Amino acid sequence: MSRDQAIIINNTEYIGAISDFTGEIGRLAVMYAGKRDYIAVYEIYEVMVVIYKVVMSLNANNRYNKKVEAIATNLRKLSELRYELCMLQRSGRRLRSKPSGGGGGFSGSNEKGNGDDNYDT
Repeated sequence: MSRDQAIIINNTEYIGAISDFTGEIGRLAVMYAGKRDYIAVYEIYEVMVVIYKVVMSLNANNRYNKKVEAIATNLRKLSELRYELCMLQRSGRRLRSKPSGGGGGFSGSNEKGNGDDNYDT
């Protein structure tokens, strides 16, 4: 596609598409959770945290509040999914992949069972 044929979208549409994308990768995380692939779920979570932080930084004058709320909801659901996987692991049931050392994982527990859910900063 040449530059002349490029589709132009406005900022609101772009933020909306990013919000929709977080919903889609959330569904992907559910699929990986069903396969007990904690590493894939954790990587998707990390991507969603970055997206949330960037969109929050762009939300001047609360212009994109509904879309930010949707992203935050998707992030909360993914955090809950990680918690459920943590509980599954702690129950002694095998996961297909184990979290690597460092980078968060399941150590340093807070009430949700993982120590790095602070995505508001």
